[in-house]
Amino acid sequence: MTKSTQNKGLQAEWQQRFLNIAAMPVPKVPTEHTEETFRYSLWHNITNPNSLRLTNGGYDWAIKHCKQTAYKIKVDKSMSNRVLLQLDHLMTSPYCLVSRNAIKLLSEEDAIMLQLHAGNLEQFLNNLTI
Repeated sequence: MTKSTQNKGLQAEWQQRFLNIAAMPVPKVPTEHTEETFRYSLWHNITNPNSLRLTNGGYDWAIKHCKQTAYKIKVDKSMSNRVLLQLDHLMTSPYCLVSRNAIKLLSEEDAIMLQLHAGNLEQFLNNLTI
């Protein structure tokens, strides 16, 4: 984490990475002209600066402008509220929920590990806490 984003959290760090990769000083999103309003359109949970869940629009923007590779994985059972909270607290790279039965990950490492757990998201997240 860079010194300037230490107090702002992971969202600020990833947002800056996205903007650097896209080579955009100000996001080119219709009617949005500041980084703060861009943040609202990018992240699902703006109250937690470390939550890396992207909105659908934020996910689409990252794929289109940053040429990010996404890995869509079906999970073995519907995500419970507990799993959603664990995702919010444990993930270190951006992700987007397709439904309660599928997730899109921007981290190849996380995608491989989840596949090795046969799509068992709960088991994957429990192993992250150990």
